[in-house]
Order: sequence, then C-alpha cells, then structure tokens
Amino acid sequence: MARRKIWVSKDFVDNSGNWRISSLSQVKKRGGKWSPQISGTPFSELVAGPIVPIKNATNQYLAALGPYLTKMYWDGRNNTRPDFTILGRFDSNAAPGTEISDGKADCKGQIFFDTRGKLGPGGVAVIQNQASLFHYSKQTCTLELNLDKDKSFYNGLAWNTDYSRFFIVESDDKTVYGFDYDVNSGNISNRKVLIDFKATNSCAPDGMTIDCSDNLWIACFTFGYVLQVDTNNGSILQTLHIPVTDVTSVAWGGDYFSTLFVTTSRYMLSEEERRKQPLAGSVFAVTGLKFKGVQSNSAEICTVGCRGDGSCPPCDGNPLAIPNAPVEKFDTASCPANGAIYGGNYCQIGWAQVAK
Repeated sequence: MARRKIWVSKDFVDNSGNWRISSLSQVKKRGGKWSPQISGTPFSELVAGPIVPIKNATNQYLAALGPYLTKMYWDGRNNTRPDFTILGRFDSNAAPGTEISDGKADCKGQIFFDTRGKLGPGGVAVIQNQASLFHYSKQTCTLELNLDKDKSFYNGLAWNTDYSRFFIVESDDKTVYGFDYDVNSGNISNRKVLIDFKATNSCAPDGMTIDCSDNLWIACFTFGYVLQVDTNNGSILQTLHIPVTDVTSVAWGGDYFSTLFVTTSRYMLSEEERRKQPLAGSVFAVTGLKFKGVQSNSAEICTVGCRGDGSCPPCDGNPLAIPNAPVEKFDTASCPANGAIYGGNYCQIGWAQVAK
C-alpha cells in the first residue's frame, strides 16, 4: 500500500462507455473511514482488519487487530491514531498466525467475523484448516461458533436482501459458498457451492458485497477485476476491469448507494510491479453501473447490565490465560462499573473474561 495519501483525478472508462472508474486516493494501510456525510477518505496509520460501527454509539466501532477483537474510538476526521480497548480472542486454540479476516453485521445487528490461517507468499494460508466463523449473540452476550476450523482462509461475507441466505468466500479454495440463514438465531445451515473458480482459474475471490437484485460483487485478487455473480445459479453477469492487479474488496456508497467503491493493494507487489501500477493501493469509485446496494448494518452489542436474570454480581480477579494476549490490556475492574456481562463462572468485561 502507498507511502502517503495521493489524490488523483484520472478516470478509466470501459470500452462500451457504460460505466466509469475513478481513482480516489492511495492509502498506506487499512483503517480510513468513509461515510455518506463525509467526503474523501481520511488517512490512518492503523493496520487493522474489518471495522464495523456500533449501533447508537457515536464514533465507536468493533475492529479486528490481528487475532483480537477490539472496541475502537475514533472520530474519523483527523490523522490521529484511534484509541483501542482489546475485548478478547475467541479462537485461542487456533495455530499461531491465525487472524480475523472479515466482518459484517446483519439487519438485526448480529455481527459476524471470520478468520484465516497464517499467510505465506502470495497471500495463501500456509497452515491449513484453521479458519472459523463466529457470530455475536445478544442472547448470551458473547461470540458463538458457526464454523470451527473447517477451512483455511475465510474471507468476504454477504447476505441476500431478505436475509434468508448467507454467502462466504473461501480464498484458498477459490470458492464462494452459500448457506440457508436464520436471521433470528444467526445460525447457518445447508452449505452449497455457489461458484468454484478453481477449474477455470478465473478469480482468487477476496472481499465481496451484494446489490439490491441479489447479485454478488466479488473482488478478484491478482486478477485485476471485480465480478458480478448471480446468486441463483452462480453465473457471471459482468466483469469490471480495474487498472491494478490486486483488488481486495468492494462496498456500496455515494448517492442512493449506486457507486461501487473498490479497494486495492500494493503490499505484495514487487518494485517493478509497483512502477507499472502506480495506482495500486488506490480506492476506486465505479459509477454508471445501473445497480445499487444498501447501507451496511451497524453491530448491536450488550453494553449495560446483563441479559437473562438482570443481575450482575461484582467480580474481581486476574484475567484468564489467553495465548499471546497482553495481560495488562484486559480490564479487571468490577463488573457493574463496566457494564459487563455475567454468565457461568465468569464475568465478562466487554468480551475479556475474568474469574468470578
């Protein structure tokens, strides 16, 4: 990714003239914030995974830092480093190097995070079968497993418009899977292959989003394009060629959410490749697509008191042993003072468990 933020104005138009790609900026590392009310893409030094806003909480987000889930506080309007509180790690039995890969919330605010195994050259997981999928349950106020270390590199997530189906990318398999989805419980079932790119070697799927017609838009890393895919049969509807190879993710924004924003990377490019791709690391805006998406959902989490019997006994003690977790980062104050959640033998400060 780029060393500094660069604003450029060059546009790229497809041969038919139907849609236009505009390069907006280059960013050093992921962590910039965009919203319909804020123009531009502010620069951040933060290296982070997925970031999801918390509902009814100003400037507060759930953010992934490596394998850890954190609460991030940031106004998004300046270049200062955001403040973080580490909430915990929930796959502590996974192999070293496993990290949170992507995360999104459904229409009820249930937040999902998936993981990937340690990456090697070319962005391929070098330790197999360490990827999992979690969702945050407001009933138990903790993260619950949907898929447990059954794949190597889970990635982009999406739901269809009525939230009856759930889609997830497995980047090592070069496959997009579809599931039946229960929006009330957050459970997924009946896994099926929607599209398998291995046979044709036509895409290394990365991040993805969905439009209001229930078509997926999939970023193809190293291939230099975005594919629109019909979720009914897995057929490819159109290809958006981006003027860089490493396309990483996509999201809807702009007026009526009719602009497709495309993120790219220059991190794995050689110096020669960077010279040939000066716009690698840019965020691109694709307009004129005649499709639109919906605004992304915010996460709903337990913040005050408890679910269940409404009681929250005080507790103190030392943090539970969490591999590789910096102990001093965990809050061990009493539960009520921190709006923590009580359950079983533990009080939870956010999601950092301390002995009762």
